[in-house]
Amino acid sequence: MIDQGQILRKIITDKVEITLGNNRPNNILKSDSQSFINFLSKEIQDKEIIDSWDIWVKKGLLKWALRINTMILIVVVGILGFFAATKGIEKIPPASFFMLIFLLPQMILYQKQMKNKIKN
Repeated sequence: MIDQGQILRKIITDKVEITLGNNRPNNILKSDSQSFINFLSKEIQDKEIIDSWDIWVKKGLLKWALRINTMILIVVVGILGFFAATKGIEKIPPASFFMLIFLLPQMILYQKQMKNKIKN
């Protein structure tokens, strides 16, 4: 399982599943891991290289995750719109607004990735 084409997360065989790095990105040996990923891609022609979203698809969880993500996006944007309409944008608490700046783009990115995996 290779995420974003760069991070080796797991090696899954017929008998064994090996989780690498406790699912935390390791930037220390990134060039070594990238070389290993390139080697695997060339050597293992007949096997499938997947990412985390593919695991979610196989477990049947991706559609539920997409629905939950969509609901969270609607609620967050709705709350932000409600506060903006009733109190004005100046009255939105700065901490909440600052958190939304980081939360919303990531959730929108996940939304696009999940939709692409469901289409495929």
